[in-house]
Order: sequence, then structure tokens, then C-alpha cells
Amino acid sequence: MSAGHRRLLRARGIPCSRWRKSRLIVSGVWAQCLHGAETCQVPFSVLKRLRTQAGRVASLAKPGVSPWLACPVGATQTVDPAFCLLLQRIRLFRLMWRDFPQARRRMQRGLVSLRCGNGGVSYLLARQLRSLEWLPVGLEVQDDLGRSFHLVETPLKAVRRVLESSWMDQVARNVSHRKSCGQVGKLDLGLSRTWMKYPLAEQSLLLVQCTGVTYTHNCLSHAVGLEVSRACPLCGMDASRLHRAKFCEAVADLRAPFLASLGVRDLPEHTWAYGLWDEPSALHGWQADLRSGLAFGGRVVRRQ
Repeated sequence: MSAGHRRLLRARGIPCSRWRKSRLIVSGVWAQCLHGAETCQVPFSVLKRLRTQAGRVASLAKPGVSPWLACPVGATQTVDPAFCLLLQRIRLFRLMWRDFPQARRRMQRGLVSLRCGNGGVSYLLARQLRSLEWLPVGLEVQDDLGRSFHLVETPLKAVRRVLESSWMDQVARNVSHRKSCGQVGKLDLGLSRTWMKYPLAEQSLLLVQCTGVTYTHNCLSHAVGLEVSRACPLCGMDASRLHRAKFCEAVADLRAPFLASLGVRDLPEHTWAYGLWDEPSALHGWQADLRSGLAFGGRVVRRQ
């Protein structure tokens, strides 16, 4: 773990893109420092420390940005150490299920065991899945919304997609205390990540200036030790990230094309302030309808 932390500190100075840094963390750093962690309990304090450094490396995030958001949303792929450890446990479970058929009965007992003495990776995998509100039933894993996947047969890409959706629920619970995030519910990782990369296309620079994410904004001047007026320099009202993005009348013409594309939809405060989009309400139901297909159920019905 200490070696992985040192590698993350050195990776911050590498002059390369976020995509390459994300690949470096997932394929290099985690492969080293989380090696063997699939069969042991990693302290939350260690995961918290790794999450903070990974968020600063992969998302180029400044100090003060929540690591819970920086790892999944700011990076090009989810680099949270706890989530990557979950996927590594699924890979190890599949490998052992394939190579050690004589141990399958014991592995199945570990999925339902409440004590760590009978399961190894099976017990730790089931425990982490239950923390995300997924319940193993045999080799099928189900949640309260009707979604399910097979631990052995479902393609790992599909498993990753549906688990990322549940992981974002945990992310939302850990950032709901932040300013303008009180209404955060179920965050959509794809929409939020795309918004970070392509905000309003050619108007992205104007959007950055209007939302006040630069140090020239008065409400962020405390970060460089300056004491200036907190009034908006454009309209004189109290300055804030949400004010500049949603309420300031001086930049209403910049918001007009965006509001026209929305129609009558009213966006929550966290979308205006940080570009965090809520998940479509019908998405979980659509995923549940696919549980008998290849994407989530892991079985293929062949026509005779």
C-alpha cells in the first residue's frame, strides 16, 4: 500500500492526459498495491488515503475537490480503489470457479456466510456487494430494483456498468452535505463525465468563466489569500458558483441557448453548479427488463 501511495505521488508530475493517467492507475498502481487484497480486509482509512491521491492524479483535481467525485466523474474511468478492488474480487472468483471445480461448493457457502472463516474471497465479495445493496442468491446477484447478473457467466463489462450505477448512489451519499448538493439523488456517471469533457462544446471556456471555477472569481479568492468584496462584479449581487451559472442577469444571453435546448425542464442546483446530472428515472427499470438477456442475466437462449 505504501509503495502504491508513493507511485501516485510521482504520477501527479507526469505530463500526460487524464486518459493515460487513469489507465496508469488502474493497470499499474492498483495492480501492484492491491495485489493480494482480494482475500483480505483492507482498512477504510487506507482506501480513503488512496482515493484522495488517485482523485488528484486522474482528474487533475485541485485540493478541496471531493475524492468521491474526482475518482469516478473527473477521471475517464472509475479509478476509486474500493470499486477497483470489487472488480478484482469478481475476477478472482471467476478464475477460481474455473480452475478449481472441487472448491465450488465451498465458494458458494462463502457467498452466504456471515463469518469470514468459511469463505475467503467469496465472503469478502458478498460482503462488499451487500454494502452496495446487492444480494447474492446462489450465483445470481440481485438488487431491490429487480436488476441481476450472474457472477460467472455475465460479461465483466456489463457487470461493471451496472455496479457503477450502484456505486454512484454511494458517491451521492458522501457528497450530499456539500454546498448546492443537498438534492443529489442518483447520479448518472455517463452524463456527468461527458459534461466534464464537453461542456457546451465551443462555449466551454465561457462556461468555465461564468461558473467561477477560476481563481479570478471573487468567491474563490480566499484560496490564494486575498480579501476582496464577495459581490458579483457583473451585477452586484452576492457572488457564488450557482449565482454566476444560473441567476446572474449580466450573462443571461450566454444561458439562453442552453435553456432553449432544455425546454421546460428545471435542472437541480448540483447540475447548475457542478455539472452533476441525475440518472434517468426509467433506467433502472430498463436494466431490470434485460436481466434475462446476455447483458445482465448472463444466459443466451439459442433457437433450435
